[in-house]
Amino acid sequence: MMSLCYYYLTLIVLKNINDSFGHEVGDQLLVQITKRVRDIIRKEDFLFRIGSDEFSIVFSKINGPSDVLTLAKKILTTIKKSFVFKDKTLAVSSSIGLSHFPADGNTTMELYRNADIAMNQAKQRGGNEFQYFTQELHQKMIRQIALSNDILTALKNHELFLVYQPIVDLKTKLIVGAETLMRWKHPTRGLVPPNEFIAIAEKVGAIGKIGDWLITQVCIQIDTWINAGIGNFYITVNLSPLQLINETSVKQLIQRINTCCSCKSHNIPIKFELTESDIVQDEQKMTAALNILHEAGYELLIDDFGTGYSSLSRLGVLHVNSLKIDKSLIDDLPSKPENVKIAKTIIMLAKGLKLDTIAEGIEKEEQFQFLLENGCQKGQGFLFYRPLDPSAFELAILNQNTKASD
Repeated sequence: MMSLCYYYLTLIVLKNINDSFGHEVGDQLLVQITKRVRDIIRKEDFLFRIGSDEFSIVFSKINGPSDVLTLAKKILTTIKKSFVFKDKTLAVSSSIGLSHFPADGNTTMELYRNADIAMNQAKQRGGNEFQYFTQELHQKMIRQIALSNDILTALKNHELFLVYQPIVDLKTKLIVGAETLMRWKHPTRGLVPPNEFIAIAEKVGAIGKIGDWLITQVCIQIDTWINAGIGNFYITVNLSPLQLINETSVKQLIQRINTCCSCKSHNIPIKFELTESDIVQDEQKMTAALNILHEAGYELLIDDFGTGYSSLSRLGVLHVNSLKIDKSLIDDLPSKPENVKIAKTIIMLAKGLKLDTIAEGIEKEEQFQFLLENGCQKGQGFLFYRPLDPSAFELAILNQNTKASD
C-alpha cells in the first residue's frame, strides 16, 4: 500500500490570460479551478496553492496505483473543460508531476522536488499530461545541470556548428531550399541532441547569443555560396520565441541580417520557422513580432504543425506562408488511419489558404508516394538527403545544376 502521493500541478497559459484579459479574470479563473479540483479530491486530502499558477495536492490513504492514476486523469479532465466569464470562454490545460512516499522521498522537500522534476517532463510533452517521478528523470536532470554550465562556454570553445537539410520539390525531387540545423559537439559527451541543448540554452539565458551567432554564420555561409556562383534556393532558420520577445529584439534580428548578408539581392532568401506550440504560448507577442518580420519581407513557416493547439483562424493574421507537417504524423503513413486523416486535412487546409505544405521526416517510399498523391508540395527527410555540411550541400546544388543543363 502506498501511504501518500504528492501531486505537483501547474496551469498552462494562465500568464497569457492575465496579460490579455487582466488579473481580475485570472483570479476568477483560479477560484473556479480551485473549486473544481476541491470537488474531486476527498475531505482528508490537502490542496495548496504554492505559486501563481502552481498547486500541490497531498493524496493519502491510497489503496494502489490505480487510485493515483484515476485522480490525475480526473484533475486534467476537469481543468481542460472550458471556463466562462461573462462574454469570455477560456481554455486552460495543465500538467501534473507525481511522487510517492516513501519510495520517492521521506521529506516534504524531497517529494516536492521529485514531483517538480516529473511535472517538467510532463509539461515538455504538451498540455494535459501527467508523469510519475523515476530515477531516470533524476539522472536526466543531473545531466541537464551539467550541460547548463557547459553550454555557456560552447560558443567560445567553437563547439557549435551548422548543417543544412535539403528541402525538395516532391514532384521533381529537386532541392528548393534547406533547413538550418545546429549541432553541438561536446568535448566529452559527443553530439548533444538539439532538442535537448536548445531548451537548456533558453533556460540559462544563452539563446540570445547563440541565436545571434547562428544568424551571423548563416549569412556568412550564404555569401560564400553566392561567391561560388550558386543560388535559387532558400534557407530556413528556426527561431526561439525568446528572440522575438519584444519589438527591439525583432528589429535587431532584421538589422543583423541586413548588415552581414546580401541574401535578398542574390536569390537565397532567409525564411523563419517557429513551432506551433511556440506561437500559442504567447500569441499576442508572437503576432506583433511576426507582423514586423512580415513587413520587412520575411516569410514564416510553422514547424511541427498538427501537434499543437493553434486556432486555424489565426493563420491569416500571423502571415504564415508554409505549414510543415510534423514527423510524428509522417512516421505511420499511410498505414495509420488517424495520421492519414490529419495529414490530408492539413494539406487541404493549406491549399484553401494558398499555403505551401512541407512534410518532415520522409524516410520511406510509401510515405513519399502518399504525400505526392495527396498534393503535398515539398518535403525533407532521409529518403532524399540527410543533413549536409556546407560543402556537401554546395556539391548537391552543383550536381543538380549540372544535370539540369545536360
